[in-house]
Amino acid sequence: MNEHNFSLESLIGGWYIPENICDDLINYFEDNKNRHVKTNTIIGKKDVVDDTRMTLDKYNKPKPFENYLTHLDKCLKEYVKRYDFSNKVANFFLSKHTNLQKYNPGQGYYKWHFEDNVIGKRHLVFMTYLNDVDNGGTEFKYQNITTPAKKGLTLIWPTHWTHTHINENVFLYYVNMDWQDHWSGETLFYDKNENHDIIFGSRFVPGRIIWFDGEIPHTIRPQSRLGPKYRFSLSIFFEK
Repeated sequence: MNEHNFSLESLIGGWYIPENICDDLINYFEDNKNRHVKTNTIIGKKDVVDDTRMTLDKYNKPKPFENYLTHLDKCLKEYVKRYDFSNKVANFFLSKHTNLQKYNPGQGYYKWHFEDNVIGKRHLVFMTYLNDVDNGGTEFKYQNITTPAKKGLTLIWPTHWTHTHINENVFLYYVNMDWQDHWSGETLFYDKNENHDIIFGSRFVPGRIIWFDGEIPHTIRPQSRLGPKYRFSLSIFFEK
């Protein structure tokens, strides 16, 4: 596999998988429109998440996805070879669901975010560009890197990065009326210093409302595997 060179300190790895693997995934996506889900989240006057997606299940995977996972595994082995301590976390594995997403011109994910999860449940994240997009890519805030959207380029990086909602106040409501502490799902707030120390944690308490300055770095943690149901929250963003 050809490698896309990133600096070692960026902790980002990039490798090119065969283009026919990308084509097969695109064809599968287009041939199964009945499984498409339209996602559109608007904050203020701006689309933040705007795409059409399909969820793939690793336990019931179509052939194009199975072939893709074979090459993803090769990329992961290269990543672990490069960053050997990334393999010191016990028993990390591919999550059950993977999103196959399509962005039309002008669409995208226009919000700083990161892929962290509860109690180390998410360790690494992967993403593959299935086609070339001129002037497209992914910008990494603190690494000062924008990756090119090149067909077959598969990226792997750590999940534990903070993001900031800029110039917004946030109203957050915990919707579930039945929730136990050991199901997790808390909201954590971080100091703005370079260590990003946790300064406050709000347990997921049914019916609780939190109002806070969106410039405070924070993350909303998904539920643990012990939770028997989905975790629902309602977020409303107000421009200052």
